[in-house]
Amino acid sequence: MPEDRALPASRAMAWAELVRVPNLFTSAADVVMGFLFTHQAFGAGDREAFALLIAASCSLYAAGVVLNDYFDRALDAEERPDRPIPSGRVSPGAAQ
Repeated sequence: MPEDRALPASRAMAWAELVRVPNLFTSAADVVMGFLFTHQAFGAGDREAFALLIAASCSLYAAGVVLNDYFDRALDAEERPDRPIPSGRVSPGAAQ
């Protein structure tokens, strides 16, 4: 089923698979550990900075895995055709 005709839930699942949602927690955990090593307690403005660091870390991780899949789409078409881009569930243009 082409991406533009896919059901919204299946499109969301394809994108969740593409950005590897379960792995985003590991990037957030890295921020938590770094923050705990450098701060004894939350000071003024630390909560906002902490939240922004977690959001930035998760965003960078997700962008990295999407770009990796985009540039590896030819290899994935041979070795992992069920991945979102080679299977057509996410178009290469949308992943750019």
